[in-house]
Amino acid sequence: MGADNLVVKGNNSSAGSAKSSAGAPLSGSPKMVWDKKKVAILAIIAIVVIIGIVLLVTQLPLLQTPSNTTNGGNTTNGGNNNSNGNNTSNSLCTQITSSAGIGAFAVLSNANNASSIVSLRGEKAPFFLVVDNTTMREAVTNPFAADKNGTIQQVIDLIKSKGVSSVVLAGPDSNFVKDIIASGIKCYKANGEINVLLGIKTAPVTQTPETQTYCTNLDKNLSSLSGTVAITSNSADTTSIISLRNSNSPYFLLFASGVKTDAVANTAKDNNTANASATALLSSKNVSTIILAAPTKDFADALQKAGIVCYKSNGQIASLLPGATKPSSPSTPTTPAAPTYCTTLSKAFSTLTGTVAITSNSADTNSIISLRNSNSPYFLIYSGTTMTEAAINTAKDSNTANAGATSLLSSKGVKTIILAAPVADFEASLKQAGITCYKTNGTIKTLISK
Repeated sequence: MGADNLVVKGNNSSAGSAKSSAGAPLSGSPKMVWDKKKVAILAIIAIVVIIGIVLLVTQLPLLQTPSNTTNGGNTTNGGNNNSNGNNTSNSLCTQITSSAGIGAFAVLSNANNASSIVSLRGEKAPFFLVVDNTTMREAVTNPFAADKNGTIQQVIDLIKSKGVSSVVLAGPDSNFVKDIIASGIKCYKANGEINVLLGIKTAPVTQTPETQTYCTNLDKNLSSLSGTVAITSNSADTTSIISLRNSNSPYFLLFASGVKTDAVANTAKDNNTANASATALLSSKNVSTIILAAPTKDFADALQKAGIVCYKSNGQIASLLPGATKPSSPSTPTTPAAPTYCTTLSKAFSTLTGTVAITSNSADTNSIISLRNSNSPYFLIYSGTTMTEAAINTAKDSNTANAGATSLLSSKGVKTIILAAPVADFEASLKQAGITCYKTNGTIKTLISK
């Protein structure tokens, strides 16, 4: 027992002697070794945590890439869609080359007719053409195309209001596509002309007497034709040429005894049943005779079946009006009647007295002198070389435009008018009202400065 106590004490004494005067363990002590191990472990743990945080931060965009691709694959700086984004977008829409069999749909278009290509502009497409399989029934203006505050949902609501079950687009924007599909509308992708998609043949067909024998050359005056006469036209006024587009002509101008009575917008144009539909439209207007520039066999057949007499002629419609010079043959281009009242302006504008009007396509002097006569959008009114008013022509495109425009000019106290290419019917109206008429061309600004 005593020996044991001595050993213990001796050990304690040795341990005590191993301490420095400050009481700190020397480097070789067991406690010091254990403290170093703890520091090393903590350091390793800290390094692992730091590496984990760095990896998490640097890999976060990569972890989000699938979601971004679904939303269109846009780069963080708003750049173009990446290839994965495009593939994802396109895979949401079924590629088609024909619209046959897909029912009622809206096709995104850059114009209000089927001659346009399928639009690449998504919800910002200017128009939506509403189609039943291969028959176009409506061209809808997209009011949100230029509206910065317009939303995709507003566009979708507009499309759905037309009773369609699917949308056809080109190069679709994924957000637009996703929202379309989420709203229950199917998505199809197509490229190129809408006419091709609908199966409409737009190439002009060259006709010969062997293939088209119904329409004959016009060899009489328009005023001598009985009943209501229609002339195919590219615009609503007689300055247009006789349209080459047959059943797809934008307008049918209606005449009775050589006097224009109406300008009928052709609602059947660019329809794949345009021949039958245009003929039905003409019949509804009691048209008994039509004048075309280059009749095709299919339209001539439809006209013959409806009992509408058909004539061929070409050139400006105004040349067919009473007083116009007739061509020697339909192959010779027609020109407006030589003016008998309006004379070439050979004096300085500043020398003209009284109130002077100039036909114009806009409300400022940068416009050219309008070729549209009584259908000109504006009459610029002058006193000397000072413009006093830009009068809106409220008579334009009416079936009494000549008389209406002349009455408007008289109400403004106009004594002289300057036109670019006067036609006989407007000349006669101006002469009757006592308005002096001159003809010239070029910009109004240049005219005033002379």
